[in-house]
This record gives sequence, structure tokens and C-alpha cells, in this order.
Amino acid sequence: MYDYNVINNFDEIINILNHLKLIATYSLIQSNVRLQVAIIIYHHIGNKKDDYLLNRINTSDFEKQMRYLQETHEIITFEKLTQAITEKKSLPKRAAIITFDDGYKDNYTEAFPILKKYKIPATIFLTTGHIETNEIFWWNKIGYILCNTKLKKIELEDLGDISPPSIENISYSLRMIYQKFKKIPEDKKNKLINLLIQKSDIKIPKGLNKDLMMSWDNIREMNENGIDFGAHTVTHPILTNLSLDQAKLEIVESKKIIEKRLNKTITTFCYPNGFANDYNSDIIKILKDNGFICSVTAIPKMVTMKSDLFELGRLPPGYDYKSFKFCISGLYSVLNKMLG
Repeated sequence: MYDYNVINNFDEIINILNHLKLIATYSLIQSNVRLQVAIIIYHHIGNKKDDYLLNRINTSDFEKQMRYLQETHEIITFEKLTQAITEKKSLPKRAAIITFDDGYKDNYTEAFPILKKYKIPATIFLTTGHIETNEIFWWNKIGYILCNTKLKKIELEDLGDISPPSIENISYSLRMIYQKFKKIPEDKKNKLINLLIQKSDIKIPKGLNKDLMMSWDNIREMNENGIDFGAHTVTHPILTNLSLDQAKLEIVESKKIIEKRLNKTITTFCYPNGFANDYNSDIIKILKDNGFICSVTAIPKMVTMKSDLFELGRLPPGYDYKSFKFCISGLYSVLNKMLG
């Protein structure tokens, strides 16, 4: 998951750069210096506010972003990108790739009509064990529980007290809680989440996952209308927290399931969580040995002709239209690297 709070730290800088019209100038200069591809990472699209679902882009902002990209960039596919880098073929000076992680239903209900309207290709990375099942993502379980419990705090063994987020600061509070859980091995994490459910006295509705996630019918319809799909494991574990055999099973099974459902070869992969410690050379070897041609991270950097196809960086879309232009210009990745 990318973090809007990091982008918020640049809010004053964004305002100054916008006022001086320097974002567009920087982007144009960079495109004339060397080819850079902006791979953009989305999760949720929709207008609901104060919700436990994080990384949500307003639908009207998403449409503005797509219209802007269509006017300023050539929106390409991973097939074209990998072919260009492998065969050293030229690409447009300003190119972009649209991606979505996990397979949430609002990708179909909110984003898909806009993508069709502007004839924009995109790739959605599917976590197959959460499609048409009752298996809810662990962070969605935590978010739902904490935003619905009436308790002021819940004690969770060595994690200490977990407090529900305030209405004014849901996003930040939940992110901090999720960060704690991400560091825990998978088996212990699931045990603590079950303890959280038990102590919260909240029952997660049986149909919640159906409301959250796309169906295979949704996916097939999108596949027939210009949307590509990639693998994102079966259950979304951080792969370096698993044994290599477990990691291989997560990777290969997700690929097989999508291929069987769509009757097509799947060649792109997205690392769960996607930062530098979440994959390694052994994981990359598994991908290469099983027919993948590229994989994406959540490391915020532009892609160039020298980029490693199995460590492709992606950029957040910002939190509104203004910050979107800042992020995809390349300035976000530069400043983020400078400020650590």
C-alpha cells in the first residue's frame, strides 16, 4: 500500500510548484532528456468518505486523471514495455501504464466505465483466493472491526492496546495499525486478527467480501474489453515471510487460477506490499522459472529503458488531481528519494 501521508508532506511544495507552473515544465524537460514511463498504482475508486477502505481516489478525480494522461501521455501495456526494454525498441517520450491491485469491485463499477469511455488499457493484479470466496483481506477485517466496535481499546497480547480510529483521522490511524501487523509472521498475524474479532464482539457480515471484490464474470467482461490481468498471489502474504516452497505455491497457483478462468497466459506479477524487503532474488527466480516476463513493486520510481523488468517501480496517484500531476511528473520519486 502506498501512503498518502507521505504525499501530504509535500503539499506545500506541490502548491508552490503548481503556482509557478513548474510541474508541467519539469515533466516536459524530463521527457526530452530521457524516456521515462510512469506506472501508476491504484486500489480503490469511489466517492465514499470516512471509510475503512484506504487508498480511495474520487471517481471524478480518476476521470480527470485519465483525461489528462490521454492528452499528455501514450498509455501502453506491459507487453509493449517489456518488448521495448528486452529488444531495445523505442517507446514514446511520455508513456504511462495504469495498474490496480487486489481486484476490488469498484475497479469494475467505478473505474471500468471510465477506462472504456477513453479507450484506456489497464492491468489489474488479482489476489485469487479472495475472489468469489468468503475470505476477506486481513486489513479489511481489521478496518471493519475497528470502525464498527464500540470499545475504546482492545488488548492484543504483545501488540499492546489497539484503539479504534477517530472519525477525523481514520486513514492515518488505520495505516499505523496495519504497519504493526505487516511485521508479524503470517500464522501469528492471523491468530491476532482472530483474537481481535473475538474481543471486539463484532461479527463481520457473511456477504461483505462479495460486496468488496469483483466476480469472475466482472473480470471476464473486463478482459474482453481491453483490460489485462496479472497475478498477485492467492492470499496476499508478504513473500519473504514464507518459505520458498510456500512462496512458489502462492505465485504459481494464482497464475494457474487466472489462466484457467480467462483461458489466456498470464505473464505479469505484482509483489504483495511491494517494497524492497518484500521480495528477493529467490522470489524473482521463481517468477522467471514459471513464465512471468515482468513484475511490479510499490517502490516509487519512474521506469526507464535500463530498469530491471522484475523490479519495476510504480507511482501513487496522489490524493487529488493536483497531486496526481506532481506524482507522475517524476518529482515525487525524486523528492521522496532525497528526503528518505
